[in-house]
Amino acid sequence: MDSVKRKVYLDLFASPSTLLPMVGGLTALLASWAVGGNAVFNFAGVAGILGGAGMFATRLIFGLENLTQRAYDYVLQKQQQQKDSALEELAKRLLTDQDPRTEVCLTQLRHLYDTLAKDIREGKITLAAHDVMDGVDRMFHLCVEHLQRSYELYALSQQQQGISRQTTMRQREELIGEVIQSVQYLENVVQQLNSVASRRSKSELSQLRAELDETISVARRAEERTEAIGRQRDVSEHEFN
Repeated sequence: MDSVKRKVYLDLFASPSTLLPMVGGLTALLASWAVGGNAVFNFAGVAGILGGAGMFATRLIFGLENLTQRAYDYVLQKQQQQKDSALEELAKRLLTDQDPRTEVCLTQLRHLYDTLAKDIREGKITLAAHDVMDGVDRMFHLCVEHLQRSYELYALSQQQQGISRQTTMRQREELIGEVIQSVQYLENVVQQLNSVASRRSKSELSQLRAELDETISVARRAEERTEAIGRQRDVSEHEFN
């Protein structure tokens, strides 16, 4: 949240209603000093500085909530733009891996995530939705990491032959299988979330969140297992060489 705080402070200090009177006041005081002291310049300088400070205090007291919300929305928008850019770059890479499943999975993931986020923003899903959305967000990013890793394994396999290539492709296939299952699961989560929210059942929502957490844990363990196999293979190849 540091970026939100920085944005709030920037909006407070850099606002024309705050900045211009203070700059004008400082300019008047400098002009007074340059001419050896002038009552009019001194008065204008002090008035400008006090006016800017007063406007700053007013915005801080009465407009802080609005400024914070605007800053939060701005930061979220920038983060979304960065995420979209990274996903577009990944989509371009997946077009070259000779496997249409990865591209389809990424497209489905983005559609599911964006649809759920839109429903929450529009108030269609409100019952403790942020808790489940947090889990969906973690699974979404885990799946994206899997797809990124699958591309890296594909690129590595193009430099290999024989057993090493087969091992790499098998690891890649396991990752893609995990992503396909996760996409199917997320589709079910979105359907259940809409159904549960309409019935306003907290117990069902808690159960859904628990199932989502367990699925994420299983996917994470699969990722760790794949990484461990990769490290063992690298060590073996290094020792052989």
